[in-house]
Formats: sequence, structure tokens, C-alpha cells
Amino acid sequence: MEIDNTRPSEPDFTHPAPMEVVTATGSRRGETEITRRQSETNFRQLFEIMSEGVVLYEVLYTRPNDVIPRPLAADEPITDGMVAVDYIILHANPAYYRDMGLDPSQSVEGQLASSILHTPDQLDRYYAAVAKTGKPASFLEYIEATKRYFKVNVRSTEQGQFMTVLADVTQLVLERELLDMERQRLDMERQRAQVALRELALVWVNLLETKNLETADHSDRVAITFELLAKALGLDDATISQQNLGARLHDIGKIGIRDDIFLEPGKLSPEKRLEMNKHTTIGKNLLEKIKEFRVILDIPYCHHERWDGTGYPQGLTGNDIPQVARIFSLVDVMDALTSPRHYRTVTWPLSKVATYIQNESGKQFDPLVCRVLLFVIDQIVTRSNEGLSDQGELDRDHFLQAWQQWTQTELPKPTVQAAIQELKQATG
Repeated sequence: MEIDNTRPSEPDFTHPAPMEVVTATGSRRGETEITRRQSETNFRQLFEIMSEGVVLYEVLYTRPNDVIPRPLAADEPITDGMVAVDYIILHANPAYYRDMGLDPSQSVEGQLASSILHTPDQLDRYYAAVAKTGKPASFLEYIEATKRYFKVNVRSTEQGQFMTVLADVTQLVLERELLDMERQRLDMERQRAQVALRELALVWVNLLETKNLETADHSDRVAITFELLAKALGLDDATISQQNLGARLHDIGKIGIRDDIFLEPGKLSPEKRLEMNKHTTIGKNLLEKIKEFRVILDIPYCHHERWDGTGYPQGLTGNDIPQVARIFSLVDVMDALTSPRHYRTVTWPLSKVATYIQNESGKQFDPLVCRVLLFVIDQIVTRSNEGLSDQGELDRDHFLQAWQQWTQTELPKPTVQAAIQELKQATG
């Protein structure tokens, strides 16, 4: 017989006995329950003392085969056929009673929300989606019964229930409305001031043209022609409208030129020409003193710059010259050539103007602007039957009228736009 000489193993103290496990588990469960109850107590205390109104709602639904509104049963899913029709107030804190103007002694718990303050459409629009999807929402709500605005935050606490937090923001809303009203008033005053400034600027132009009757209506014509050419080149309407005033004021600096130079009947001497050339700088210095006019300085200041850099006052070259000034310089010269002057009584026909523009392309003028204007002249002359001279030339005024009509009827057509775009690409 063999004898088992092995010693019995030592007791394992690392694991408690079964009774000890039960005792420890029960203890932990008790601690968890105590913690949960304490959390609920703390939450309820916080709920009660919050300065914002807090309300807990339960949703009442109708079902496809049951039109009587009832809350969700335990574990009942929300299906497509269910419709939220009203909401039962489960609990409301004191701040809610205060903000809604309700008597705290008359409990609202168990009542329908629609019977107290909210209209059914408000409840459906604002809260139904949150109750159904569980996604929180935040919005501004005007509650008619209180005549006040509330910032509302909605959270779904569990399916079929949601909690709202309402903060009275009436004062903020009213202040914002007052600010908006003040902003609108200032905008209207600013618009009136801009109109007044524009009218004042046009008075300056009229005074200038009164001094020299030969240039009467020149500013109006070049402003119209500038708009037409700028539109053909694809400038946006806002820029064209803004720079139209700059076109009208392009020679405003001549107000500061002595009359013996400004009204010189013959060709100016080199010394007087240098003085006359100062009108671009005088105009810039005059206009930039007015904040609203600082955005229209390019034409008055730069319309005598030349593509090849031999212009004034800065000697800019090529695309360094502002685009609106490059457009306007061609418009200004074309109007001068087709209008009588004291030093040149015979006006140029359009064909001669077109030849001059072609020759000065890349020298005095932007090649792209030249090509587009020459394209426009060709298109209009070939379509015109009125305003032709005995030599078959189209005069200036009939040309402008035909161009305006063409812009309104044919220029926007894709074929014309494509032709102009091809010119732009060819010019590069």
C-alpha cells in the first residue's frame, strides 16, 4: 500500500468564501442605490432652484387603430403611424411658474400643455421632432400668453419624454430690435447722404461744363458709354454702377485749373499743358477728402495713363492701370474725337475713330478694350439704317442710341457673348 505523504494545501485567502461574496455584492448594491438616490435628490434640488424655467413633459400619441391619445407603454417603439397630439406636464420648477405668470399653488402637473400656454401648432413645430428623434434642439419662442420671448433648449430624457429649459430673453430681443431699427435708420441716413453727395458732385460737373459750353453733356455721354463698354467686357453690375459716378467726375479736377488755361482757345503751350495735366491729381485730392468717394478715384486719377507707360500722372503701364480707367480712357477719347472742340471744329466719323483706335491699340489703349469696342462698332454700324450721313457714316448720338438698344435686346445673347469671349482669349 502506498501512503500519500503529500501535505494538504494551504487555505486560499485571495478569494472570499461564497457567503462573503454574497455579503460584499449586497453591500455594493446598497452603496449604488444610495448613490443613485443621492444623485436624484441633488438633481431635484438643482431642478427646483434653477433660475430658468424647467419642465418635464410626456408625449401623448394616437395610433393608427386607436385615436385616443396615450403615452408610450413600456418598451413601446415609436412607429410611423403614431402622431404626437399633446403633452402632459410631469413636473415644472418654481421658475417656470414665475416666468409663465402661473399661480404656484395651482399645480400644472398632469395637465395638458396645450391647455395652459402653448398652442398645438407651436408644440408640434417645436417639440414633436425632439420627442421622436431624441435629437436636442434650441430655438427662440414667443409665448403669446406671457407677451415674452424665451430661449428654449429641448432635450429628450427618454423616448416619449423630453425636458425643456426656458430662459427669458425678452430684454435682449427688444434691445436687438432697437439696434436693428437704429441700424436701419442710420442706413437710410447714409443713403440720403450718398444721394446728396452724388447730387453735389453732379452740381460741380455742371458748373465745370457751364464754364466751357463745348464740353456740355460730355460727362453724361461718357458715363453712358463707359457703362455700355464695361458691360460688354463683362464687368459686374455693382462695379459698373459704382464707377459710373467716377466717370461723371473724371474731369472734376479742372475746377482747380486757371481759366486762362482751361479756356485757352488754341493749342496749349508745353508749360500750360503741364499745368492742365495737374487736373487728375487735383481731382484725386478733392475727391479723397470725402470717404464715400474714395472708391471711385481710379477713373478721375488714372484716365490719362497710357498702356505703353507714357501717360500721366504716374506713368503706369499695361495692367497696372486700373481696369475701369483703361476702359474709360478709350471712351473719353472717342467722345472727344466725335464732338466739336474750339481747336477742332470738324468731328471725326466713326470709321476714322475706329482706325485711330486700331492704330493706338497697345500704345495708348488696352488692346483687349480696343478689340471689344471695334467689334461693337462693327456690329452696330452693319445693323444701322438710321442716323447715316451722306457718306454712309453713323453719327455719335445715333451710335449711342443703337448701342443701348443692342445691349437691351441682342448683346446678352450667347452668340454675341461667345464672340466677345473669343476676343478676350485672343488678346490674352
